Amino acid sequence: MNQVIIVLNALSASAGGLTRVALSRCDAFNTRGIKSFVALTNFDSKLLSTFEAMREEGRISATVNVVNFYAYYAYISELVIKNYSSAVEDKIVINNIVKTKITRKVNVVKNTDLKIVRYYTSSGHLFLQELIQDKNECLWISISVPNEIPLEFDCRDEAHSHWLGELGNRNLPTAIISDSPPTCDTVMNVLGKDIYKILTIHNNHFKSPYKPGAVLNDRYAKVLNGLPVADALIVLTAKQSEHIKFQFRDRGNIFVIGNPLTKFNPVEDVVRDNKLAVAVCRLHSMKNLEQILINFSEVVKNISDAKLEIWGTGVEEEMLREKINHLNMNDSIFLKGYTTDAATVFSRASVSLAASHFEGFGVSFAESLSLGTPVVSFKTLYGPEEIITNEEDGFLVDNNEEFIIRVNELLSSPSLVKSMAANGSRNMEKFSHQNISNKWLEMFEALEQRGSKEHCAVDPAYGDFVERKVNVSGSAFGWLYFASNTKMDVDDLKSKFTSVRLIKVRQERGFKGEQTELFEGDYTVDSLQFVEERQEYRFRVKKNDQIYTKGIGNNAINFIFDLN
Repeated sequence: MNQVIIVLNALSASAGGLTRVALSRCDAFNTRGIKSFVALTNFDSKLLSTFEAMREEGRISATVNVVNFYAYYAYISELVIKNYSSAVEDKIVINNIVKTKITRKVNVVKNTDLKIVRYYTSSGHLFLQELIQDKNECLWISISVPNEIPLEFDCRDEAHSHWLGELGNRNLPTAIISDSPPTCDTVMNVLGKDIYKILTIHNNHFKSPYKPGAVLNDRYAKVLNGLPVADALIVLTAKQSEHIKFQFRDRGNIFVIGNPLTKFNPVEDVVRDNKLAVAVCRLHSMKNLEQILINFSEVVKNISDAKLEIWGTGVEEEMLREKINHLNMNDSIFLKGYTTDAATVFSRASVSLAASHFEGFGVSFAESLSLGTPVVSFKTLYGPEEIITNEEDGFLVDNNEEFIIRVNELLSSPSLVKSMAANGSRNMEKFSHQNISNKWLEMFEALEQRGSKEHCAVDPAYGDFVERKVNVSGSAFGWLYFASNTKMDVDDLKSKFTSVRLIKVRQERGFKGEQTELFEGDYTVDSLQFVEERQEYRFRVKKNDQIYTKGIGNNAINFIFDLN
């Protein structure tokens, strides 16, 4: 692979683990000699100051450069205006683009919910326009580089896909990585031979209770529905890979690659506090911080001088303050705000705590262990059990009582902390830049050997059979009815359409009070038929030789056939 483009929506100074991982991975690729950079799709007037601050703090390595969709076309326009013949040379574009100055003007269209947003270069050239409806729905976008025919698109995703294709085709073969669910469609619609489209899942892909059998999280349903046309899907743990392959057909394009550890600046003269516990995370309900507060209040009853520092920001900050006050823990538990120096935070503590309802990997767990600080965590899907080696570098617990016991144990035994610290630092070598980048390079090699997937034209003979459909009526016996404008021989259809993907299942839309018990995923098509009296087709679905024959509500399921 000659080039890797990592796609994010935006860059934030208060960004969490996902952004840290993307920047760290980009650094790892560049270190290994693969030209890599981060591509941002959103307009951000503060991008330069954010970039420079993060660079100064060491959170963006000197090897990592950032390109922005808006700044890219502004920069190219200015170079053309100034008659620079080398306007599109990679080195010039990538290294200077983030510093491009842009003026943004918004004009509201009278008596409508429409507005026109115009973007100008520093010399006053109008290089981009957007027609926005309501809050932020883009209905039209135009890009105008001097001396070139203007480009027009129906939405931002289309424009972003074109831009990524332009960047990707500069240095083939190119891997384009969607590192956040909102960029999934953008990456999947990039066209070009030898452009490899890679999707990622950074979190648990289920809704509550966050385990197999639950409905898919809407954010990741979109990613998983891209499996048939993606060159690769990267998941962070073997357990998540196992669960996805069970629910969706294994197409040989799912790879397990953990996150690389953040490269921290050396921590000097930091003394570990034997009575200090820390939690470093977003203040969000998924992190279950309220339960950590309750559990730690029980620890303080046994160890009166125990202290807990919670580092992070988020929507639950005020609720957590009130809970600390309610527990009368103001002298023992402290909300410390966002930190740019996680290395010092972990290095000062004797234990870091986690009680998440779900995780994708738990990069902070690995960071803590790499710095010699044991972790106490619940056995959460996904991550803790593949990062923490129970009773060797931390503790994996099943309930609150065990959580409290283990925290008490670590805050009472500096010798145990010391021994676990050595084990943790050693065990986390598996997530070093070298080891993780090796896995990525091995995957790149495998992808290049099989060749990139390209958008293939569908045989027009099959018409709307290959389009997304919805069941048009309910059934007490598991039949999915659908209409089609294309009349085909059923035996031919059976040979061509042996697999179907249920894209969206609305379980609450049952049949006569009976809930639909199917889930999103890949299934085998069973008993495809044409019903003459209804002039509709119908079929059932099968997984692991089990045919679904229970109730299905009207308009409960969106599906699409896979053409063999």
